[in-house]
Amino acid sequence: EETGLRLDEARAADGLHVFRLGRHFTVFRYFHFDRTADSLIDDIRDHIADGHEDEIADAVAITSGRPDAHRYSRAMLPILHHYFGSDRG
Repeated sequence: EETGLRLDEARAADGLHVFRLGRHFTVFRYFHFDRTADSLIDDIRDHIADGHEDEIADAVAITSGRPDAHRYSRAMLPILHHYFGSDRG
């Protein structure tokens, strides 16, 4: 809902994933769109610009598991490792 993307246009990966960091839990699922990252980001930015969302300032494409590529929260680091494995490129 923050992005304006419609999940009914995506394929949901099987199952949910859970990571625990101290007393905090992160539950997530991967969704796959049949569109490019640039196309998705353009739509998200249009959604933000139209005033539909004030919870996010911008969108980025995460293309590697490098923990220093963006200003990630600590809770994002296990997800990067899970998705990209040892690829820190």
